[in-house]
Amino acid sequence: LPTGQDLQDYWLKELPEGEKKIFQVALEHKGLYMPRQFFQEATGYQRSSVNIYIQKLATRQIVEVSKEGVRPAEFLFG
Repeated sequence: LPTGQDLQDYWLKELPEGEKKIFQVALEHKGLYMPRQFFQEATGYQRSSVNIYIQKLATRQIVEVSKEGVRPAEFLFG
C-alpha cells in the first residue's frame, strides 16, 4: 500500500459512501480525537449509522477509537 497522503487517498477511493464521509471528517481534524456526536453533526447521519461506520473503519484499522472519541490511525500520516 502507499503511504502518507497517497494512503489516505487510497482509502477514500475504496470506502463505501458512509464510511468515506466519516473517514473524511476524521482526516480533516489531523489526528485529534473527535467525539462521536461531532461525526453526527458533520455528516447528518443518525447516531446508529455513525456507530456502525466507525466500527467498520476500526475493523479496517484506519481509525482509533477511545473514550475520548475517534481519530484516524497514526500510520496514515507517515
